[in-house]
Amino acid sequence: MAELDAPKPSRSQRQCFNCKGDHTVQECTEVINVAVVRKNKQELLSRQSTAMPGLNSRYHKNDCTAGSISSELRAAMQLESEELPPFVYNMRELGYPPGWLLEAENEDSGLTVYNSEGVAVEHDEEKEKEGATLRSKSPSNVRYDVRKIIDYPGFNAPLPAGVKDVRKLVEKRMHVT
Repeated sequence: MAELDAPKPSRSQRQCFNCKGDHTVQECTEVINVAVVRKNKQELLSRQSTAMPGLNSRYHKNDCTAGSISSELRAAMQLESEELPPFVYNMRELGYPPGWLLEAENEDSGLTVYNSEGVAVEHDEEKEKEGATLRSKSPSNVRYDVRKIIDYPGFNAPLPAGVKDVRKLVEKRMHVT
């Protein structure tokens, strides 16, 4: 009967990364040593990754390219080869994906650079063509590196030959009647 009354070990046993006490760092009454907390947390993560490989990693397929649709994805989306994916229509209404836009963002400081003679250095058009940038319409000095902008056929790139834009046909019918 004594065995039944014994406390079972907790699955998520709490331990303070600061003092290794039975509480969280937020509840710790000792002075927080950030270096010790960081070290202890890193040790825990390395122990977990050794004991359970893949616990803190994400699975992803490396041969995927944003903007291109594989035959497997077309089949999963039940799209014919000449059909435009529905997300392109959504992008037309909602705009370019914000996460991808952040990837392409280059922030301009707004500072003018002067050479040794005190003359402002002009913007180099050739350099801009190599790593072309687009100015944002917002008043901030944010620019976008066009090399990082992903082409989505039907949204910001021409449609491949044979692909039909059904939404345009539907919209034409709706406006005609």
